[in-house]
Amino acid sequence: MFLNVGEISADGRRVDETLMVGPLAGPDGREIGTGPVRIVGLLRRRSDGTRFQGEVSGVAELACSRCLDTYSQPLELGFDLVYREAGAPPGAENQETAADLDAAEWMTLDAGRIDLSRLVTEQLYLALPLKPLCEEGCPGLCPACGAPRRDPGCGCAAEVIDARWAALGDLKRRSRG
Repeated sequence: MFLNVGEISADGRRVDETLMVGPLAGPDGREIGTGPVRIVGLLRRRSDGTRFQGEVSGVAELACSRCLDTYSQPLELGFDLVYREAGAPPGAENQETAADLDAAEWMTLDAGRIDLSRLVTEQLYLALPLKPLCEEGCPGLCPACGAPRRDPGCGCAAEVIDARWAALGDLKRRSRG
């Protein structure tokens, strides 16, 4: 979906749209499923471009980085963008305007239009967690058998000690005795 900036009135234009965004490509090559994504914001024309402030919200289906289970993660991210034509230098008439735009990100218009699908996709990528966890205390996978540690079927010892750390374990036991 595209928004034509030439059709924005002097009072601005409110945006409240729900878009379907296809699966995103995850960093590990897996697809990240998304449901409907809502974008809400306000477009305002300025002498140096078109400012778009708003928020993107949706839900992503992610794989936990510890146990590999799939879970739903709500995503929300606010944005503050200024769109301008390609090659147009950013300008500010006064210091107040310049200070106001310091937090904004400058973007280039696509033939006088804003591509909402592209904007939503970019914002979803920015909202994704770096290390997705199904829950804060996820115990992960058993290093011996590979089964989820929360699964009662794992019959491995409660604690598997790496042989490289065994000497430190001995030192700890001796210091207690």
